[in-house]
Amino acid sequence: MIDLSKESTKATKIKELEKKLAASQQELKIKELENEIAKNRKQINEENPITRTAGYKGIYCSSDDKYFLGLCGGLAHKFGLPVAVVRLIFVIASSVIGWIYFAGLFLPKLPTKNF
Repeated sequence: MIDLSKESTKATKIKELEKKLAASQQELKIKELENEIAKNRKQINEENPITRTAGYKGIYCSSDDKYFLGLCGGLAHKFGLPVAVVRLIFVIASSVIGWIYFAGLFLPKLPTKNF
């Protein structure tokens, strides 16, 4: 004779295990979807960075990366360069132009217009 109480407990345990398995599979699917969404968000953010000046096309002064006026920070942000590189270029260009004007003080003066 078959004991029905053992059969029913086995059946209920099997149903409980099936429910747990279904729940864990659903949790895995949810985690996979969340990971996929996170990857897509990261890819979208890398392709299209959102900035406050995204629609502005001109030259501007940065309010975040600045020492004096923020011009180098704005140029660096506009062209996607590190601020230090833009500052170095600015210093080199300023010194070259300054030396040219300084040298102009000692060059002989000649008339340039035809009379």
